[in-house]
Amino acid sequence: MALVVTEKCYDCKHEDCLAVCPIDCMFSDEHRTYISLDECIDCLCCALACPRGAIFPPSVLGPDDQKWVDINAQKARSSETRRRVARGLPRPTPKASQGRSAATAYRPPPG
Repeated sequence: MALVVTEKCYDCKHEDCLAVCPIDCMFSDEHRTYISLDECIDCLCCALACPRGAIFPPSVLGPDDQKWVDINAQKARSSETRRRVARGLPRPTPKASQGRSAATAYRPPPG
């Protein structure tokens, strides 16, 4: 399951989470950022970089925050929000990702 941006993101002007997403699956509108549940690879880069601690896996969300799963899914698909983040920021290249594809660059090697 993909990661989800929650209420704490409202009016956040930091772009740390956007800059580290290795597959550009994050989209924004004038007030917040959303994650495309269809594209997210659960690498946790955005969650670790988020200065507000607003990004979580759905499995750890409380009952009141489960609505953010649907909100992220709907907003990331909507035409108004579906503006790819083109910030001109360089993508990080961690040493651990050398020689691995972008889809597995931020995941530990199997077993």
